[in-house]
Amino acid sequence: MISRMDQINFLEKVTLFKNLSRDELESLASISEIRIFEKGDFLFQQNTQPDSIFLIYQGDVVLFVTTPYGEKKTITSFGKYDFLGEGSLMDDSPRSTSAKAEFDTTVLVLHNSDIRKIFKLHSLLSVKIFTQII
Repeated sequence: MISRMDQINFLEKVTLFKNLSRDELESLASISEIRIFEKGDFLFQQNTQPDSIFLIYQGDVVLFVTTPYGEKKTITSFGKYDFLGEGSLMDDSPRSTSAKAEFDTTVLVLHNSDIRKIFKLHSLLSVKIFTQII
């Protein structure tokens, strides 16, 4: 089990949140969902509707695309403190890639609907996060 304090300390080290105050980090920790993916599990799949940001707490994730011919092409890999899916906050187009756990992987998941609620409570939070995305 990951304590709330450990979640906050982790979020501090994620570059997407580097300009956030402790209070803002606490708000994000309060809405984060801890999920464990076993080796080979999909975090998300290509052509599905995006709805979350994934923050890698432990483990590794490979991002890839499947061609129209069924061939898998690796784009990149992610590890601890990396994040993926952040584009879903700006664009709700279907995902253009798939993400799969390379090893047993623990992530903090932030659902977009919850993030938008936090944006209403902390007006500058969205600006700080979008500045890091762009």
